[in-house]
Amino acid sequence: MNNHLSRLTRPVLKVFHLWFDKLTTNGTAVANRSGAVHPKPAEGQVITFAKGSMITGCIAILISLLLLIANVYYRQQIQFRQGEAGRIKGDFMVALTGYESAIRMYLPFSDNVSLAARRIWELGENAEKKGRTDQALAAYRSLRSSYYAGRWLRQPGKEWIERCDLKISALMKSDKKMDE
Repeated sequence: MNNHLSRLTRPVLKVFHLWFDKLTTNGTAVANRSGAVHPKPAEGQVITFAKGSMITGCIAILISLLLLIANVYYRQQIQFRQGEAGRIKGDFMVALTGYESAIRMYLPFSDNVSLAARRIWELGENAEKKGRTDQALAAYRSLRSSYYAGRWLRQPGKEWIERCDLKISALMKSDKKMDE
């Protein structure tokens, strides 16, 4: 994965460095990354350098943010696929772990988050039908905690959290009745 991302970032960084040199020099030898001594720049060149630095800084932050989002989305895809593979094989824990990890890598625009939540819900319901209360509880608790872990500016998945709370309390009550 790191190799894949570095192949994407090298050309971007090369273009960024060339563009930065062009902005900071303004046609003369004002700035150089090698640290060479330069004649004193004219008044307008200093202002251009400050504006160029602001623009360059904003673009660098934007590129970094986009690369971070791309990385999280890529890792989310991998985790979701692992969950799908576990579901197809019938391995409850592998499926649950893959889907849970995909939700924890929450991105607001990603369809994988809602699909992973539905898959975990299905795992819980199937476990309930088979009488495996411990697996059902694990699925619902996992779904709830995954959304709690994704909290940032707002709480995603409020409706899933509420549904899980109801299921967990119902399963806990029925489990207590069976113990008595």
